[in-house]
Amino acid sequence: MDTHVGSRTPEDPDAAAAAQFDSLLAGAPLGIGVFDLDLRHVRVNAVLAEMNGRTVQELVGRTPSEVNGQTGARAEELYRRVIADGVPMRDVPLSGEVSARPGHLRHWSLTFHPVHRPGTREVTGLCVIVDDVTAREELARSLADSRRRVEQITETMAAGYLVLDTAEESWPITYVNRQAEAALGLPREQLVGGSLWALFPATVGTAFEAGYRRALASGTPCVFDAYYPPPLDAWYEVRAVPDGSTLALYFLDVSERVQAQRAAETAAERAGLLARVGELLSAHRDPDTAVRLVPGLVVPALADRCVVTVLEASERAEAAVDALAAQTRAGTDGTAPASAVQLVLEHLDDVAAQHAGPARQDAHHETHHETRYEGRVVPPPVVRALVHGRTEVLTTGTAGDGPDRRGPAVAVPVRARGRSLGVLTLGWDGPGPAAPAAPHPPAAATPATDLGADPRRTATARPAAGPGEDVVAFAQTLADRIGTAVEEGRLVRAQLQIAETLQRALLTDPPQPDHAHVVVRYLPAAQAAQVGGDWYDAFLQDDGASVLVVGDVLGHDRTAAAVMGQVRTLVRAAAVMTGRGPADVLTATDAAMSTLQVGTMATCVVGRLEQDEDLTRRGLTRLRWSTAGHPPPVLVSREGVPRLLDVPGQRDLLLGVDPAAPRHEHTVEVERGSTVLLYTDGLVERRGESLQAGLDRLLEAVADAVAREPRDADGYPQDVDATCEEVLRRLLHAQPGDDVALVAIRLHRQDRPRPATAGPRRVPPDVPDEPEVLPRAGQRAERRG
Repeated sequence: MDTHVGSRTPEDPDAAAAAQFDSLLAGAPLGIGVFDLDLRHVRVNAVLAEMNGRTVQELVGRTPSEVNGQTGARAEELYRRVIADGVPMRDVPLSGEVSARPGHLRHWSLTFHPVHRPGTREVTGLCVIVDDVTAREELARSLADSRRRVEQITETMAAGYLVLDTAEESWPITYVNRQAEAALGLPREQLVGGSLWALFPATVGTAFEAGYRRALASGTPCVFDAYYPPPLDAWYEVRAVPDGSTLALYFLDVSERVQAQRAAETAAERAGLLARVGELLSAHRDPDTAVRLVPGLVVPALADRCVVTVLEASERAEAAVDALAAQTRAGTDGTAPASAVQLVLEHLDDVAAQHAGPARQDAHHETHHETRYEGRVVPPPVVRALVHGRTEVLTTGTAGDGPDRRGPAVAVPVRARGRSLGVLTLGWDGPGPAAPAAPHPPAAATPATDLGADPRRTATARPAAGPGEDVVAFAQTLADRIGTAVEEGRLVRAQLQIAETLQRALLTDPPQPDHAHVVVRYLPAAQAAQVGGDWYDAFLQDDGASVLVVGDVLGHDRTAAAVMGQVRTLVRAAAVMTGRGPADVLTATDAAMSTLQVGTMATCVVGRLEQDEDLTRRGLTRLRWSTAGHPPPVLVSREGVPRLLDVPGQRDLLLGVDPAAPRHEHTVEVERGSTVLLYTDGLVERRGESLQAGLDRLLEAVADAVAREPRDADGYPQDVDATCEEVLRRLLHAQPGDDVALVAIRLHRQDRPRPATAGPRRVPPDVPDEPEVLPRAGQRAERRG
């Protein structure tokens, strides 16, 4: 019966694992149900539905109490206890009637396992395994009434069966059936009367003893899986049934089932691991950082040790690898000059490593070890894997025979585009020597905390000698994923360097007019694909007026950077005409873009700072500005109070939309000591929030930054450079996701020399000089103050 609940889309990454789980449910001989935290059935198999006298569909979405009244309510109490404690419970008895079959008392043995969120201890639900033991209870009573009939039944069972007398300290075996003789490899004469502890010493202190003693202590059957080492070398499903001081054991050799289960779980785990690695490598903004995180996922899920080794991205490194490859092929014994091998090793970098246990200095001995022959060496496996592009497998014992000997390891080439970029090394710790069995304590029990064992972690029947073909193939798939990320990281760095170089080449140093300090900043985006569109500019017109420009071409790539250079040049050309105001500059630029068919759109803001004799005498400067779809400038008063120069209701079009659209120009008189700040949207815009929120954050950062500035004796701020740095630090905690361009000008007072913090004066030769001090500048303004 199909027990799958809900629907999954084909692209769901958990679909395969869910289908496999549903298949296990359908084929399980016991009733199995999965419940959410509200104790509602999420998944059930046909066996559990039959126990309830219901269909699967009638159970899903309902609680046990809704299905079976008082019996279900008692079950819910147990469920809540396991969810609250987060500790599994096995073989908990429950008796009662099911509502669909009133008048029939049933008995069940319940095993509970909390379901945890992957990678955490958070309980997200409950898995319940139900064994209807009604028939077994009746059989137990029947066995107590007629030993002869018990023996007749047990002798014909397919399962092994033996009985222990636990009243005696040695736990002698009082009965075995034919199947037990065959499974245990001993005749009945040797088994009956012999001590369990003496005949099977590996039982002491293991899940076997723990299960037996739990059954005796609880007085109820206990079922578990456990592995018994050689000479039996098998996994057993054991059912321990107590009857006073007698303990009956039913057991089946389930080694094949365990191996199949282990293979299925391993396949699911590897698929999940590959998905997690792929998600990490594709979703992380920095591929290099993502690669360094991979060993943390691999260990201990796949191996006990994981090292990612990367070849230096240089022509010298590639030449060293090519030379060693040629010299190795030329030899007849696989050796090469020691100097050639050493040269390759010098270009290798272990960028990330993870160990299941404490890190050790000799952790890479098995793959970095080389064998020397009078000036020539057999290159270590890590070098052979890199140079020849093939997997190197080391089985147990090849890394030395001392106390530091390690288990098998594989060195897999990390490849991309047909080239080896590095090596992925996986290693497994070898098994330690078996400890001798301790003598059984005369009275004290030594039960394990949890019954059974994890077949993925415990030595199992017919263990493999080393990494199998499936492990090697999976390791290569994993290495190829890493190789793609390494190659992508190198491409990202190359693109970023190209775009940033282009961007910075187009952004020139600003002039430094008399009694003013211009500061510019440009920060490229964190990703190469996000570089290119933003620019700043600052220059003087030949009448001495200062012009500030900030703009942003739509698009974020190298094409945008190239187009930005054209638009920036057009703005400059339009502004060099004496006296041309910001609105006229934008209009002329728009017309030129249309005529030259630049074929882009851009936001831009142009500001012009000018002064006549009257403004100079009053200690003021006129700021004229015009905006083409760009965030508004910020004006900071001499006292450090910032405000947006925004004119409500006037939002001029972007450049490149309509060259005939009217442009508006705005004017404000600014006192000396003030600051004008222009910026691009990367400074204020954040995904998921309004632009106004970003502008408010900018004003707060500017106010705090100016308040930190040193001031002269008359209270004039003195370090606009520090203010710009503080604003960027406050608003950009890490490398920005978008370009950021910023230009600011501080208007220093003119009746004092230029402050030392403003640096030297720097203006074009055709701009008229201004005296170092203008004695009449700002007189009226000072009197008002």
